[in-house]
Amino acid sequence: MIAEGFGVPWLLGACRLAAFLAALPALGGPRVPVPATVGLGVFMAAVSSPQVPAVRDLATFALLAAKEAGVGLLLGWGVALAFTAVQVGAQVAELNLGLGTGQLVDPVHGHESTVLAQLWSAVALVVYLGTDAHHHALRLVGGSFVHLPPDRFPGAGAVAQAAVELFVRSILAGVQLAAPLVAASVAVEAGVALAARAAPQVNVFLVSLPLKVGVALVLVGLFLPHVVSGVELAWARNLHGLATWVRRAP
Repeated sequence: MIAEGFGVPWLLGACRLAAFLAALPALGGPRVPVPATVGLGVFMAAVSSPQVPAVRDLATFALLAAKEAGVGLLLGWGVALAFTAVQVGAQVAELNLGLGTGQLVDPVHGHESTVLAQLWSAVALVVYLGTDAHHHALRLVGGSFVHLPPDRFPGAGAVAQAAVELFVRSILAGVQLAAPLVAASVAVEAGVALAARAAPQVNVFLVSLPLKVGVALVLVGLFLPHVVSGVELAWARNLHGLATWVRRAP
């Protein structure tokens, strides 16, 4: 029989929190030092102290640990999807604005991204920290031990439904972020087409490319408050959806 008391609840809680922090932006992920993430996970696991019945064999403990890691990954991935919405919105906008040529390293995810995606990711990170969304995320995973303790398994259907809803909601949020820029880009394209009909001797390609880039830079600045409010709404929706799933999971 595995030793009971503080050890087993702490280990199971650490599995959930380690997986959660591995996917959580700013407090975990590839750009955060591993000792800092591990230290935060150990501290939170010690504070949470979930109630676990007697675990009498290693196979049961391994099953519960795998389930805890899966729950933590789902919660962390659900919070991180708001950053995915920003990436999707930036890529949709860049296809129309002509800003997708430069490549930079994304400080949040650690991979290459375009200039607009880099800017919006930085804005999303500031909103994430400035609105205390990271604290709400930590409260979410802490409260999940009450509604979904380590010995209780959520239904597979409920997990799949929650994952699909979070994914669809994030993609829709990204498209909504890019919608004003896409609409403005279509208007610029229409204006260039009318100008080409009025003056066919002008090389439209040479004129339209710098014009679109210049208009794009102005539009990015004008619609930056829209991006901030959209990202804040995406955080709120994702956290609310995850909290609802945690309460209804069993």
